Amino acid sequence: DDLKAYRDSHRNGDPPAVTATTWNRFVAAGEKLYDWAVAHNHIAASPFKYTFSNSGRVNSLYESVGADNRVKCITKEDYRISREVGLLGRTADLRARDPDFHGRTGHRNAALADLMLNTGMRVTEAVSLLMPELPPFDPRSGRGTYLLDVASHTAKRRKGRTVVAAAESLISINQYIYS
Repeated sequence: DDLKAYRDSHRNGDPPAVTATTWNRFVAAGEKLYDWAVAHNHIAASPFKYTFSNSGRVNSLYESVGADNRVKCITKEDYRISREVGLLGRTADLRARDPDFHGRTGHRNAALADLMLNTGMRVTEAVSLLMPELPPFDPRSGRGTYLLDVASHTAKRRKGRTVVAAAESLISINQYIYS
């Protein structure tokens, strides 16, 4: 079968021409193309073979991705330090502004990073958020969370959703707006 031969030529070398992750992305792109072609009657069937499980269909060409490719999380404290030093230009001890830092958009970048970290919003959702879409915010209210509506035209698959935003995200946004 041509697809298996193509996989073998890219994955069975020493070292392989592409990683398992890259291969899986290639397969996913091919699936989307062939699914579209079948849906629009350009071809009768996809050349991919599938197995089916409780989680749906699984392409037989997907490869297992080893433990070294798993997402690695950082602690909230490590994020805070990287935010303060990398985005806001503080010194490593966080006591002062680094005189060698020349960033002009620190508050904007920190607000965006905080919003995405604390809400799970995607980049396109977060950067498309407009001021009238922000909830009324009073940092003195003691409220810990707020609801943000994500517009359908910016959300994945054009499905709007509501996310929970921590007050600290809105504090960052307000620091950016009023800086």
